[in-house]
Parts: sequence; C-alpha cells; structure tokens
Amino acid sequence: MEGGLLTFGPMRVKDYYKILELAPGATETDIKRSFRKLALRFHPDTNSGNKYSEAWFRELQEAYAVLTDPIKKDAYLQERWLSQTLGHAMHKPTPLTPDTVVQEAKQVANMVNDLDHFRMDHQALAGMLLGVITDDKIDMLHSFNQPSTNRQIATGLLQASAPLQFKWLPPVFTQLKKLCRDDAATLARLQQNMQQRRRAYWWERNQWWVMLASTVALCLLIYFTSRKSN
Repeated sequence: MEGGLLTFGPMRVKDYYKILELAPGATETDIKRSFRKLALRFHPDTNSGNKYSEAWFRELQEAYAVLTDPIKKDAYLQERWLSQTLGHAMHKPTPLTPDTVVQEAKQVANMVNDLDHFRMDHQALAGMLLGVITDDKIDMLHSFNQPSTNRQIATGLLQASAPLQFKWLPPVFTQLKKLCRDDAATLARLQQNMQQRRRAYWWERNQWWVMLASTVALCLLIYFTSRKSN
C-alpha cells in the first residue's frame, strides 16, 4: 500500500513438493509413491470425523493433480521459478481450515483500517473480500460446522466492506449470505446493512434532484400563495 492506495503484494506460490514431502525435481514415480503414502495417512476414510485430516487430504490432492499433469506442472514450475527469482517466499504448506480463513479476514480488515478511503481502489478491495469467501472456502467452513467461526468471519468482512462503493457490494453480500445461510440473526444483520447501504447510495445519487425538486416546489408554493393573497 502506497499513499493510501490499496495494492496487492505478490501471490505466494504453494510449495507442492513440500506438501508431498518431496524435494524439488522429484520424479513422477516419487510423486505417486509419496502421494499414496500420505493419502493413506490423511484419507477421510481412515480419519472419520477429523476435518483437519480432510483439509490436509485436499492439499495433497491439489498438489498431486498439478505435479502429475504435464501442462499444469509446466505452468506451476514457471510460476515457482518466477516467484523465487523475485525473492518471494513460497507459501507455507498449511491445510485450508477455518483458522486459515479467520486469519485472512483479519488481514483484510487490518489493511482496510490503514487505507485512505478517498483514494482506495474499490474494485481491488472487493476482489480481496471475495478472495476470502470463495465458494470452496465456504463449503469447507460449512463442513467444519462452526457457526460462531462463520459469524466471526462474516462480521469482520462486513466491517471491512464499510468504505466500499455500493456498486461493488452485491457480490460480497451474496457470498456472506452463503456463509451464514444457517444463522438467522447474522443474515438479518446482513440484510439490514445492505438496505441501509442501498438507501445511502440512492440518496447520494439523487440528493441534488430531490433538493432541486423541493426548491422548485417551494418556489411554486410561495408564488401561488402570494397570488391568492393579492
């Protein structure tokens, strides 16, 4: 962030080799062997009800899918090389869990607190908010069945969206409502906030016309009243 403008840092590339507990340059045979070993350890069938194992298993599947597909692997290696050439750290191998999303929401909220709201890039902020609550993350959050965590995330992102121009809000509110689909109280708060923002947006766009119409109406009233008195 420079001069109060919202800017994006470089995207950190996931270290798929480290996720599969391999050294860079491992052969396809090594990749398949390691995946089978780790999949047995973290597979949902052998860790019934353990959502953190399921999260790790999804990471393993993602890494395996990329490193065993020639086209995806080539694109990944190029992205990895570029990231390292620019001196960017690799993304620490961690599974996608509610804690991960909570931390992402806090980072966005902290960034918004430091913004110059008059110069910020509203589209960029909307993209950041939506990046925290993508459909796959919402599905994961629901699978953990932690309503209080979902409420915490929604409340934080709702506050972070406060400076956002109304035209960028609808997609954000759509995702927030998906996140809190089973929380009637939070859904009501979201709906109330959206209505307030919509009214404020309407007034911002139409206040001059309303004031002009009011002025004209007042002038006409004064004119006709004066004519009657004469």
